[in-house]
Amino acid sequence: MSTTATTIRITERAARKVDEFHLRGDLDPTLAIRLDVVGGAASGIAYDLYFDQVDSDDQVFESQGLRIAIRPRHAPWLLGSTVDWVESDNGAGFQVLNPNVPPQ
Repeated sequence: MSTTATTIRITERAARKVDEFHLRGDLDPTLAIRLDVVGGAASGIAYDLYFDQVDSDDQVFESQGLRIAIRPRHAPWLLGSTVDWVESDNGAGFQVLNPNVPPQ
């Protein structure tokens, strides 16, 4: 895996959705967006995205005024990724656009 990017970013659309959660009171504004790798092998990489406290060993990135935390062991797979919010006929949710893995 070769990655030249050294950051993780969030799109404006995804940041607006997080802001909506904050405005509704559904989310503690002190929490960061946690991005984890939770899969691999034949099925490809899967992600877990949730709101969490920042740990002392986390790598933390700022984008669109939000903090994104990753565990250092996940950096090789995640650096260069973008978190977006997508809506379709099948539903809506956060999506990780990762240049480190081929599309499936």
